[in-house]
Amino acid sequence: VVHVFRPGTDSWGNGFMKPNVKIMVEGALAAAMTVALSYVKLWEMPQGGSITLEAIPLLVFSLRRGVRSGVGAGAIAGLLQLLLGGYIVHPVQAVLDYPMAFAALGLAGAFRRPPWVGTVLGSLARFACHVVSGAVFFGSYAPKGTSVWAYSLTYNGSYMLPNLVIAVVVIFIVIFINTVYRRKQIGILQAIGIDRSIISKSYIFQALFIFASGT
Repeated sequence: VVHVFRPGTDSWGNGFMKPNVKIMVEGALAAAMTVALSYVKLWEMPQGGSITLEAIPLLVFSLRRGVRSGVGAGAIAGLLQLLLGGYIVHPVQAVLDYPMAFAALGLAGAFRRPPWVGTVLGSLARFACHVVSGAVFFGSYAPKGTSVWAYSLTYNGSYMLPNLVIAVVVIFIVIFINTVYRRKQIGILQAIGIDRSIISKSYIFQALFIFASGT
C-alpha cells in the first residue's frame, strides 16, 4: 500500500510500465484487496453493515489516480461483493449498497490534497448511499414512532463513522511511513557523497514533472 504513494512507479517500483496498464493493475489490486478485507470484520451489525478495512484500498487508489479510475475500481469491487454473497431485497437496494456505494468512494480523488478531505468526501458519499437504501428498503426495522430517515442515519452512522476514522488514521500512517522512507533515501544519497543542492533540485524537478503530468 505504501508504494501507491510513490509517484512515477507501479506497485513493484517499476517506472517503465505504461500508464494505462499501471492504472488497470492498481485498480484491480485495489478491488481485490477491498473484497478480501470485507471478510475481516472488526464488528458486524445485525441488519448488515460492518466495521472493516475494506474501503482503504479504494480510497488510497482514488487519491492516487483520481475520480474516474476510483469510481470504476469501486464499482467493480462492489459488484464482486454483490456476486459473492450480497444481501438483496430489491434490485435498486442491491445497486445502492454495493456497486454505487463502493463507486462513491472514488470521489475521494476529487480532493487529493490534503488527503483526509478526499477520504472524508468518499466515505460520506458511500454513507449517503447506505442511508438512502436503509430508509427506503429497511425502514420496517425502525422502532415505532421513529423516522425511517433518522433510523437509517443512526444505524448506518454507527458503523460508517468508525470506518471513516479508521480510514483517515490508516491513510495518515501510510503517508507518514512513505515520508520517512523518502527521508531515508535522502540520507543514503548524502552518505554516498551527493551534494544536498543536487538532491533538492532532483526532488523539485520530480515534483514539477508529477504536477505537469497529472500523476
